[in-house]
Amino acid sequence: MTATPTLTPATLTLTPATPITVANAICGEKRKRRFSYGAFWPGVFHRFSLLVFVFWSAALVGDSVQADGVDDALRELPRTIQQGVPSADTQKQWQILAAAEPSAVPRLLTRLRPECPVETNWIWSAVESILDRSVRDGTFPHQELERFVLDSKQPARARRMAFEQLRRVNPALAASWLRPALQDQSLEMRRDAVKLVLDEAQALRVKTEPPSDASRDAAIQAFETAMLYARDLDQVNLAADALRELGRPVNLVKHFGFLARWQLVGPFENRGRGGLAVAYPPESDTQVWDNSGALDANHPYAGLDGEVRWQDHESSDELGKIDLNKAIATRKEVLAYARAVFDSSYEGPAELRLTSLNAHKVWVNGTLVVENDVYHAGSELDQYIAPIHVRPGPNVVLVKLCQNEQTEPWAEPWGFQCRICDGVGTPIPEKASSSPAP
Repeated sequence: MTATPTLTPATLTLTPATPITVANAICGEKRKRRFSYGAFWPGVFHRFSLLVFVFWSAALVGDSVQADGVDDALRELPRTIQQGVPSADTQKQWQILAAAEPSAVPRLLTRLRPECPVETNWIWSAVESILDRSVRDGTFPHQELERFVLDSKQPARARRMAFEQLRRVNPALAASWLRPALQDQSLEMRRDAVKLVLDEAQALRVKTEPPSDASRDAAIQAFETAMLYARDLDQVNLAADALRELGRPVNLVKHFGFLARWQLVGPFENRGRGGLAVAYPPESDTQVWDNSGALDANHPYAGLDGEVRWQDHESSDELGKIDLNKAIATRKEVLAYARAVFDSSYEGPAELRLTSLNAHKVWVNGTLVVENDVYHAGSELDQYIAPIHVRPGPNVVLVKLCQNEQTEPWAEPWGFQCRICDGVGTPIPEKASSSPAP
């Protein structure tokens, strides 16, 4: 049997709905990149070798291998894979795992680690072997998988994979778990729950032609619920567009937590792309890091063309984009600084998420948290994510944004979006704001 999405020994591909950030192919490597799931798993060599092995050893799993030693096999499996290459010992440990009782599946699921894809491939193929066998002989571990899926402390990726296995054998039961998942800390589980509400809202909207007041009000309530819990941009846009068509106001800046009010200063020189490394006066100005309020507009710096001063700027873009071509000047080989004060009602860990086509540095309360000397290489939402610690009360965010010498139309943008949120994408509330979204 094959679940969708799923990882099969034949293809070693996994195709859930949305991308995540994972480590590179060798376990333990620190550098992060953004992948689509379709490109997540190892190369052709590993796919072919595991395919050959699974077919070769399938007949051996059962009477020839006792269904015990699962914990030992899970401990040994990573040691049998060197630099992403499995060994004969890997096959031996796989046989032990694939012969395990269905009740052992949650133990295997807890070991699915995106940062170790080769190890995860082998464990997941063992899980599939166990579950396929359990479906055939009527021992599918419904209760064990149900507890695992509903336990928000378990790894998000593993919970989603377990959910898909449950959905293939009991779609109605699995669907009943989705509504509580609206507040799930797993974005994948939450996405499915939001889709369910969006589908219900759309059905209510077209229930009658023309819609009655009751169905219209019910549709509005459902779209507002979907909007409240949605974190992926495509789902947010679906809910927002529907609400606007139904005459309801939508504030995406507030929904995502974009910082829309800034003070800007520039331009400064960025000839030869060297400006990112130059500490211009705003970086060392103690007034910049004074969180008591706005900077004095009469406080000048020596800029590219003479004195420059801080100027107030508020984004009019629905997603909080700051366009420096309009706010400063349409120039090449220049840079500018943007300063915002985020008045937090919360103290603790958070994430600063930046979107920009331009090279940049970002400081929070004087600490450098993001630096990327990259120009015009894409600008998906939340392109750069940095862990930060926010203090209760005012927090100062300083962005340094550089424009290079390229004159092609695609190199014209000079701007950014910035927001502060938790790991799920829920905005950290400011003191003047209402309670945070779930």
